[in-house]
Amino acid sequence: MRPKTSREVSTNEDQTKASSETSPRTYNSGNQPRRTINVAVAGDSMLKYINPSKLSKSLKQNVHVKTFPGAKVADMEHYVKPTLAHAPEYLVLHVGTNDLRQKSPRQIATSITKLGHEINANMPNTKLILSEVIVRNDDPQLMIKVKEVNSKLSQ
Repeated sequence: MRPKTSREVSTNEDQTKASSETSPRTYNSGNQPRRTINVAVAGDSMLKYINPSKLSKSLKQNVHVKTFPGAKVADMEHYVKPTLAHAPEYLVLHVGTNDLRQKSPRQIATSITKLGHEINANMPNTKLILSEVIVRNDDPQLMIKVKEVNSKLSQ
């Protein structure tokens, strides 16, 4: 079973209600009160302007965003571990942007799929959502590669 891409995620009200009724996951960081992470978003610098508090309010879920500027797919295998230690109900993973210049679309899609399978194997209770690679306008050749990667991920 492959991880879902962002296009396959349903926003069905019943699913949202059902997911919020599951047992919450909590963590304690030092002397801070215990918090529940329902949704974790991890990825490269394309996520840097995501406001987790606005997302939390609109989703009525606790959202945690972790950005790793310059991270490639191989880096995320290690960078995502502390986030997964909090056992989020959902993990939205955005990777691949920084691999575009050095790797082929097939290699990037294969790496992302492999990472998704590793996360699913280690965290079977966390629902993984793979974000499509965001189209970059700074280089027309990269835009072509982005479309190819996203096409391969959706297969």
